[in-house]
Amino acid sequence: MQVILIVTDGVQTPPGNPLEPADKLKAREFEIYAVGAGRDRRQYGELERLKNKDVFFVPEARELPKLINQVAQSICPSE
Repeated sequence: MQVILIVTDGVQTPPGNPLEPADKLKAREFEIYAVGAGRDRRQYGELERLKNKDVFFVPEARELPKLINQVAQSICPSE
């Protein structure tokens, strides 16, 4: 299993469009998960288009480390 975890504040930083590489990775059967931080989830419409698995959100960026650990454990549970 090949997994990519995208972590963002919801604001795209130039250059380039992230949808193209995401589509190429999906075609190569990568599992793409997205994690966003911020209270305005409308910013995360792009994350919905990037991912092919799940999207996770936290209201504050300071909560990202805990959420990322939880997501990583759900994706790759220890034996």
